[in-house]
Amino acid sequence: IAIIGEGLAGLTLSIRLTRHGIPHKIYKSVPVFPEIGTGIALGPNGITALELIDPLIKDCLKKCITYNKGVNEEGEGVAFFRVSECVQDTDNIETKFNTLITIVCHTGSPKPDRAYFHPTRFLDKLIKLIPPSTVSFGKSPMSISENLLKSNLFLNFSNSSKAITCAVIACNSIKS
Repeated sequence: IAIIGEGLAGLTLSIRLTRHGIPHKIYKSVPVFPEIGTGIALGPNGITALELIDPLIKDCLKKCITYNKGVNEEGEGVAFFRVSECVQDTDNIETKFNTLITIVCHTGSPKPDRAYFHPTRFLDKLIKLIPPSTVSFGKSPMSISENLLKSNLFLNFSNSSKAITCAVIACNSIKS
């Protein structure tokens, strides 16, 4: 299986395929993992989904996650987004908001609401969960063609190299 792009989707897919012993290769157009990107916010369902892919991802998340500024581990304080969207009745709004935000917690964590992390820091931790030989840098796909006789695909890269695979999964931005 060829995975085009190493972002969050590509790496988590690779981690799961690795755990199941399914051969695959990640093709990344740049020569190294870039230090770019803004923060990513995940709600409890997103955190749970990542944890279900592989329990080791949870450990990587714990090293990278920060929570809403102004909200402590007990869910007390005021987070910085529009409260009016969450609580319609404005009587004692702070108490109602804190109760609401405390109810939504991440698995294994008392911290409420959304979890935030910088993608590069998180991806740096995820990449350690797959064998280094899984990633091939400097491979920008130019075309995919099908070999009907052997039921496989040919990947043609911008550096004139080629790869043969049975499936191609695109997992990153259009630049991959």
